[in-house]
Order: sequence, then C-alpha cells, then structure tokens
Amino acid sequence: MSKCRYCGVEVVDDTEYCPLCRGVLDKSGDEGDFVRFNEYPDVVTTLHRFSLVKRILFFIAAVVSILVVAINVQQENRRWWSIIAVYAMFYLYGTFCRFTNERYQVFTKIAMTIFWGLIYMVVIDAVFGFTRWSINYILPAAIILIDVVLFIVMLVDNRNFQSYLAFEITMMAVGLIPLILLATHVVTSTAVCEVAFLSSVILFLGTLIIGGRTARTEMQRRFHI
Repeated sequence: MSKCRYCGVEVVDDTEYCPLCRGVLDKSGDEGDFVRFNEYPDVVTTLHRFSLVKRILFFIAAVVSILVVAINVQQENRRWWSIIAVYAMFYLYGTFCRFTNERYQVFTKIAMTIFWGLIYMVVIDAVFGFTRWSINYILPAAIILIDVVLFIVMLVDNRNFQSYLAFEITMMAVGLIPLILLATHVVTSTAVCEVAFLSSVILFLGTLIIGGRTARTEMQRRFHI
C-alpha cells in the first residue's frame, strides 16, 4: 500500500506512481498510518478480475461452439442447428462484456442486448426455413420494447431527459425499416409495423413538446436546427 505525499490519496495496488499527479509514491506496510476516506479505488484489480472472467467465458463459448459444430457435421440431417447454439454462446458472452463495460450508458446496453437478440431470432427463423415470423413480428416488437425501455429510462433520469433525443431520432429511423419491408411486400403484418413506427414518433414528439425550451435547445445544439 502506498500514499502520495502531494495528493494525499492512498493507493491499494502495487503501482509506483500516483495515478493523479504521477509523483513517486511513499511505500508503507502499515495501513493504520493513512486516513481511509482518501483511499484511491483499486481499479486495476477489478479490471483484471473482469478480464479473467471474460477470457474464461470466451474459452467456454469457443469450446462449446466447436463441439456442437462437430456434432452437427456428423449428422445426416444437414440443417445447421449448430448456428443457433454458437450464436447463443457468443450472445451471452457479448451481453456479459457489455454490462461490465462502464463506458456504455444503461440504455445503450439494454438496446444493444435487444438488438442482438432480434438478430438471434432472425437466425433461428433462417435455420428453420425463414417463414418470416422474425421480421413480421419480432422486429417491430423489438422496436416497441426499446421505445418502452427508453421511456422508462427517461422517467428515471428526468433531469437529463433531453440527452435522449438523439436516441429517439435514431429509433424513428429504425422504425421506418418495418414500413419499408411492408411496402416491398417482404412482411405482411401491417398493424404491428405501423404501431412500431408510431411508438417512436409519439415518444419523440412527447419529449419535444413536454420538454419545451430545454428540448428545443438540445435539438439546436446537437443538430443546428
């Protein structure tokens, strides 16, 4: 354990330099000499712990993927069900990495998890003949679910609601995808596609109108309009 004579912070890992001022640390073996409220968090140990868990999970996912692909290849039925298992393993791995990464906002983590879950449903649909249930129902349902999550996050973080306007605009653009697929006769579920797009539009307009000047200022700041 060390202490910086300039900053007064206590560092619990074995680094030789202060993480704040880069000064040389004073080494001490007696923890009682320092004030605990100045303790510098042991970030390195925590990161190493997560890094180790991630590597273990990746190894497990890779091994299981190789085994299921090998089993699938040995079968006479050439339907590639192993793709579903492989995707599931790396979906769980990616979800763990995402939620242990502090760089992402909570909403971003949830939205990305739903998005990759949607892709998983499309993969399952494709493996079993692609009857289009995934894009007919799961795609618009995923858009509606993300809108609901975004609404809840905005209620919780109501003092910073205007920062989510960019997400809302993105969701309106994504909501156009089911309508485009509907217009090109790729999907046939008219009502669900329209509801998905309208949910994004209503959420955006509600934020813009109820947010008043704060929301309009944020729009001007971000998009210069």
